[in-house]
Amino acid sequence: MLDTIQKITQLTQFNLDALLHPIDKTTFFKENWEQTPLVVKRATKAFYQPLFSIEMVDKILFYNRPQGRSLRVVQQQQPLLPSTYENPDGSLNLNQLYKAYGSGYTIVINEIQRYHEAIKQLCSNIKEELSHHVVANMYLTPPNQKALLPHYDTHDVLVLQVHGQKEWRIFDTPFETPLLHSHQPVFQENQLTGSQSVVLEAGDFMYMPRGVPHYAFTQEDSSLHLTIGIHPSQWVDLFIETLNVMAMQEVAFRKALPVGFHKAQHFDAAQISLFKEKFDQLLEHFTKNVNPQSALGMLSNKFEQSKQIAGDGHFAQLEKRTSLNLENVVKIRTGLNATVYHQGAVARIAFSGNTIKGPAHILDALNFIANSEGTFLVRELPNMTDKNKIKLVKRLIRGGLLKIV
Repeated sequence: MLDTIQKITQLTQFNLDALLHPIDKTTFFKENWEQTPLVVKRATKAFYQPLFSIEMVDKILFYNRPQGRSLRVVQQQQPLLPSTYENPDGSLNLNQLYKAYGSGYTIVINEIQRYHEAIKQLCSNIKEELSHHVVANMYLTPPNQKALLPHYDTHDVLVLQVHGQKEWRIFDTPFETPLLHSHQPVFQENQLTGSQSVVLEAGDFMYMPRGVPHYAFTQEDSSLHLTIGIHPSQWVDLFIETLNVMAMQEVAFRKALPVGFHKAQHFDAAQISLFKEKFDQLLEHFTKNVNPQSALGMLSNKFEQSKQIAGDGHFAQLEKRTSLNLENVVKIRTGLNATVYHQGAVARIAFSGNTIKGPAHILDALNFIANSEGTFLVRELPNMTDKNKIKLVKRLIRGGLLKIV
C-alpha cells in the first residue's frame, strides 16, 4: 500500500488527483466542490513525507526568515507580538519561538510555498488544474491547544495532515459561499448549530468549502498540517471585467457621476428619477451589447500573468544565448503558456510575468512559438530572415519564455 501511494505522489508531483486519491476528481467536483466537506482517511502516516515534514519547519524559519504577515504565533485567536521572537537584524530568535510553542502557541507560516519548492510545485499544479489562485499556509500546534476560534474562510481550503493528529469541529453553514475576501466573522460556539467532529491523522486529507464554520484543536498529540487555500475567480469578477471592457469602448460609461452624488440621501424624487433613468439606460445598453468573450480573455491573461515560473537555472541560459545559432534546439520553459495578440502594426506575446512586443511581421513566428508543443530549431521560425530568427529567439530567452535544450 505504501509503495502504491508513494508512486502516485511521485509520478504526479502531488497534484489534486493525488490528494483526493482514492476519490475520483469528477465525483469531487459533482458532490463536494462549493457544497459539502470531504474527508479522506488513509492508513499511511508517511503519505505527505515526500512533500513536507516537521523536521523542515526549523530550517524554513532559520534560513528563510518569514516576517510580518508571513509569520504568526497565535493562541486562542490572540497573536504574540513579533518583537518577542524577532532579533534587531531581522532574523528570527528560534529559542523564543520554541519557548512560545512550548507555552501553547501555534506557529503559522503563511504563503509557505514561497519558501519550499515541493509545496510551490503542488500549488502550481492545483492552480493549473483549477484555473484559480492557490496559496499554502502551515500550522504547527502543540498538544492540547487551539489556535483559532470558530470562523469560516472566504476561500475553499484543502487540509493536508502531515504529522500528528488534530480534531476539527464543523458546523452548519449560516452564509452560503461568501464573497472572496469579504468579512470573516469569528463566532462563539453557542452561536452555531449542527456540530460534527472529524479527527485527522497523519496522511489524511480534508476539503472545506468556503463559508463552512469550523475550528480545530489538538489533544494528546501535536499537529502539523498544511492548508491549500483556493481563491477562485467568481462570476462577479467576470461581470466586472466585462463592464471594464465596455467602458474602454463606450464613453458613456466613463462619464463622471453627477456633482454631489455623495449626498444622494438628500435627493428629491425628481433627482432620484433622473439618476435612475440614466442608470437604466446604461444597464440596457450593457445587457444588449455585452461580450463576455473579451472579458474571459482579459481574466485569462491576468491569470497567466500571475503565474510565477520556478527557478530553473535560467541565468545559465542567458549566458548560452550569446552563441545562439540557427541549429540550436529551443523550447518554451516548463510551466509557461504563451498567448499572442495582434493590434495594428504591433504583435505581442504574453506569458507569466512578461509581455514582449515587436512589429506585426513577426506575428507568424510568435504564433509558431506559442503553438509549439515541444522543441523546435531556431531556423524553423516562419517568414523571417535568418538574422531576425536568431535575434527574436535571443530576445525571448532574455525575456524568460524560451530556453536552449
